[in-house]
Amino acid sequence: MRLIEMKRGSMGHHRTARYSALLKHAAVLVQNDERLIDELVSIMHERQLSEEDVARRMGVALAELQAIEGGTADPTMGTVRRLAHAVGVTVSHHVERIRLRQK
Repeated sequence: MRLIEMKRGSMGHHRTARYSALLKHAAVLVQNDERLIDELVSIMHERQLSEEDVARRMGVALAELQAIEGGTADPTMGTVRRLAHAVGVTVSHHVERIRLRQK
């Protein structure tokens, strides 16, 4: 019985370690998204574009743009592209492989 409990305990540890790694990676992805939005909003302000004008160019309600700016919305990639286009820039993506421990 003790051996089974030990195995269960060690399996739980591996699952916990893998879950922690996934959470850490997810946090990095969220930070990257936030930086992207922050940069687009910064460009909007640098170019002295009003929120109303950018929202109109994007085809969204002003409240939606304000939610994106404020970090209370989770915009789709399409919405991010429209925001980029509205402020006169393009957004490029790259894929970076990560290595998660498999157990």
